[in-house]
Amino acid sequence: MSIAAIDAAWGIDVSPPARKLVLLCMANRHNGITGQLNPSVDDVARSCGISPDQARRHLHSLIESGLLEVIGNHHGGRPGMSRNYRLNLAMTTGTDATPSMGATPGTDAAEGLHPCSTPLAPMQLTPCIHASQTGKNLNEPEINRKVTRADHAAAVDDSFARFWDAYPKKVGKQAAEKAFSKVKCPAETLALILKALAWQCESDQWLRDGGQYIPNPATYINQGRWDDEQPNESATPRHLPARTSRHSGFEKINYREGINDDGSFS
Repeated sequence: MSIAAIDAAWGIDVSPPARKLVLLCMANRHNGITGQLNPSVDDVARSCGISPDQARRHLHSLIESGLLEVIGNHHGGRPGMSRNYRLNLAMTTGTDATPSMGATPGTDAAEGLHPCSTPLAPMQLTPCIHASQTGKNLNEPEINRKVTRADHAAAVDDSFARFWDAYPKKVGKQAAEKAFSKVKCPAETLALILKALAWQCESDQWLRDGGQYIPNPATYINQGRWDDEQPNESATPRHLPARTSRHSGFEKINYREGINDDGSFS
């Protein structure tokens, strides 16, 4: 495997994606010391997850573009032996999508197999700036990304501390902190939570039975309970007097009042 070849292959603009995958496969098979590169079509197909016909077609396209060259095992090679290839990935600054001037297109696809006795030689590659920064935003310095992550972590810590102080039920702090760490906008979410707690802490449900029905902090966060709608409790008094039933008070009634000992009424 040649790291330099893989880096250079990443910098080449090749489409469709399957053809780019074949190019990366060839770069991965390249021996950076000896220059040896002779995978079979079936090997390329298995590595890329495509059919042998697709692998053969993409190899021919890479040969036509000059990125790949057949240098051995043509008509004079042993039957069943794989071809020897050369990668032409030398790059110049600002032309990472163009083969180097020294690369000459192969004629295998146009003329079929032909004899060639050119010896194998190590591939010479120059650094590719584009390949070294793949997956990064080139306009954003690395330090800015680190500061952004640090600021977010600090905002989460500060917002959770204020939430924990305000929440009336202090249980499961670690679970609550883990749940709060998943909040995308901690400061804005905290403002919504504090606004909701202002009426939730005074609601009948949360005041009932010594706060038995107050959700655990982690549950409150995971379920987004700050979005609950405030019930209309103004029409219902919080503490109602005990209702009098027609079936109550029988023990206070004197059922023998007015009845004589002989059972007659006076």
